[in-house]
Amino acid sequence: MRSPLYGICCLCGSYGKLSFEHSPPSKAFNDDSVLYSRIQDWLVGGNPDALTGETHQRGVGAYTLCESCNTKTGSWYGGAYVELAKQGMQYLERVRSAGGLHLPFRINPLRVIKQVICMLACASGPQLRRSTKDRPGAHSHNRAELSEQTFARQLFRYARVLAR
Repeated sequence: MRSPLYGICCLCGSYGKLSFEHSPPSKAFNDDSVLYSRIQDWLVGGNPDALTGETHQRGVGAYTLCESCNTKTGSWYGGAYVELAKQGMQYLERVRSAGGLHLPFRINPLRVIKQVICMLACASGPQLRRSTKDRPGAHSHNRAELSEQTFARQLFRYARVLAR
């Protein structure tokens, strides 16, 4: 069994044990083994079947969030993203043989956007958090008191940084 990894949570900024954040969520078709390889090797036009790297058995992701943030974002936004992915897969299967394209998604777009922002923040690492102009005491909040509303404000702060 792997020993726990410790570091700074990419969302709340606390130091502690990090959990594995699937990006996208595992239920959004991200639960198979994947090959982690250098993008430069892929971009040079080599044979994708000949790429080398490290195989991971649990899908794409990394140890970037504390357990509290991972659980909260998953319950608040992950389901909406999974629903988008499942509907998208159903439409993809239908349109492969269809002449036209009409995709009437039935999703909660704000939650999907928040999940995407969360995944971008995790992919950027804790450095993104340091590059924002944090309010005094922003890192010292009690994680147990983190609500969806305060979390949404943090996500939008990250979106502004990503948009620069």
